[in-house]
Amino acid sequence: QTNGYVHIIDKVLGVPYTTVLEKLETDPMMSDTFKLGQFSAFNNQLNNTQRRFTYFVPRDKAWQKTKLDYPSTHKKLFMEDFSYHSRSILERHLVIADNVYTMNDLVAMTAASGDSILLPTYRDSLKVKVEEEAGRYVITWNFKKINVYRPDVECTNGIIHVIDYPMLEERDVVVNGG
Repeated sequence: QTNGYVHIIDKVLGVPYTTVLEKLETDPMMSDTFKLGQFSAFNNQLNNTQRRFTYFVPRDKAWQKTKLDYPSTHKKLFMEDFSYHSRSILERHLVIADNVYTMNDLVAMTAASGDSILLPTYRDSLKVKVEEEAGRYVITWNFKKINVYRPDVECTNGIIHVIDYPMLEERDVVVNGG
């Protein structure tokens, strides 16, 4: 008969020890987003510890949903030839600021503004509303409600919010005939 078990571990629990890139690379739920970022070298910046990132990462199931909703767009996104498009879509998901934004921060900012908030991204800004509904977080982007599957994944240089659908529209991947 035993009183319990002792597990010897080499990391302090509850303290982030990976960068955003390392988390993306090692979490099986985020492998599709990692793969997309590799096509265009987008991921390289995510190891920078001098910056603070808030990254809305679509989980693999989110990308699978786009396969059903926008089959042609999905197919192109996951081809290296279309890395320009995948990069611009990922840039929309990455907030770069002096501080990170937890889900509670984003809910409070939305409530204070009474409307959508603008967050600084690599190229532009991300316009979203973040609310808590029935004990879960929901992001409204371009009139689409996106569930936050796993909020506030802390990293040494930022925070990741795992989302159930990418901030993506079919027109994001348009190829001009020539």
